[in-house]
Amino acid sequence: MAGKVEDIEKLLRLQEVDNTIEDGAEAFNNSPIATEIGKVRLKKSEIKTKRDQVDKVFVKARDEVEAVSAKDSELAAAQDKAQKEIEATQGDYRKVEDFTRKLNELTEERKKVDTKLEELEANFNKIKELKAKIDGNIEKLSMQEDDLNKQLEASNVSLKLEMDKATKEKAELEAVISPDALEAYKKARGIVGQTVIAKNEENTCSVCRTNFTGANLSKIESEAPISTCPHCLRILV
Repeated sequence: MAGKVEDIEKLLRLQEVDNTIEDGAEAFNNSPIATEIGKVRLKKSEIKTKRDQVDKVFVKARDEVEAVSAKDSELAAAQDKAQKEIEATQGDYRKVEDFTRKLNELTEERKKVDTKLEELEANFNKIKELKAKIDGNIEKLSMQEDDLNKQLEASNVSLKLEMDKATKEKAELEAVISPDALEAYKKARGIVGQTVIAKNEENTCSVCRTNFTGANLSKIESEAPISTCPHCLRILV
């Protein structure tokens, strides 16, 4: 591993800073208010899932109303046309009879369509009311979540300041540590957790207590001052 002697102190400090950030985040997440926020978010997520289902039903019902309403308008126009044709053919009883029969058929068909339209509109209005109720519940939960977040922030002001300070220092450290050493540190942290850095104490890892011999020892010595423990995979300095 490529690394410099001056990286060692910075890596040790980075480990402290990262632990401060993780511990602070855990303290935030384990507080009673954070637990309550989690419950509110879960409930809101469940209601949003229900709203998505209602939205699909809402769109389908709306499309049905629009389709039947269009059919009603079409029949109304046909009725008007048939009525005008009757008025225009006064004296020709055969045509009057034909157009009258056609008008009656249109009237009967439109009655059925109007009945269907009333049913669909009633159903659509019920779905619309349900959708509005669900949206209202989501809005209430969002307001409750915002209020709880403010309470969480207010109750952890000093912790937040400490975490913000640590986050800033973390960025500063990562900018000056050798890229290879930083990459190895991040990889190791993802594997071993908070204790990332171990010391090589008389050819023994200070954390897992593995004794280095043979090829492992040669590799560690060749990579000095910063290497990786072949057993626990921690950064070895």
